[in-house]
Amino acid sequence: MALLMGSKSARKIAGKAATYGGAALLGGMAFKAYQNWQGSQQNPAETAIPEQSPADPSSFHQRAISQQPDQSANPELVLVKAMIAAAKADGHIDADEQQRIFQAVERTGMSASEKGLIFDYLQKDIPIFELTSGVSGIEMKAEIYLASCLVITPDHPAERTHLDNLAMALQLPEGLPGQLEQQEHEALAEAA
Repeated sequence: MALLMGSKSARKIAGKAATYGGAALLGGMAFKAYQNWQGSQQNPAETAIPEQSPADPSSFHQRAISQQPDQSANPELVLVKAMIAAAKADGHIDADEQQRIFQAVERTGMSASEKGLIFDYLQKDIPIFELTSGVSGIEMKAEIYLASCLVITPDHPAERTHLDNLAMALQLPEGLPGQLEQQEHEALAEAA
């Protein structure tokens, strides 16, 4: 994750993610953004997560995982795939970035098949529909969008377009992508 992050602050967040568990930290950030978004709505009852709204960040992330129809898919790999797609939004991951990613993946405890999937993701274009296919639940959708935000700074038109298209494909409610981006900005500011 850290190798995909462009700024020093983003790499600090990735370091915290490694300490606390990357997906759990991401889930906590998404939970906070979701709460902020929900509180800003005109009629909060209409925006509540149906049935058993999560009360804390860890239950938010657990709900994200449990709601996926394909339980064989590794949610962390889904998030890494989203990050790679975002990193490639401006056209490419350069050779140095790719080499560092290969080296980092080799040092992880991932299975050979999981490593192979990451290497495959780096070599191919990942269309948005592939990221969003089979994803259900606002929790997982929020985590995918937030993971994508953490990788890029949408200063290139292609990056902004990628995030806008991702939000639309995920069918994120109006205002939630902005809250997720705000949460990412606050986390980067804290890490600076």
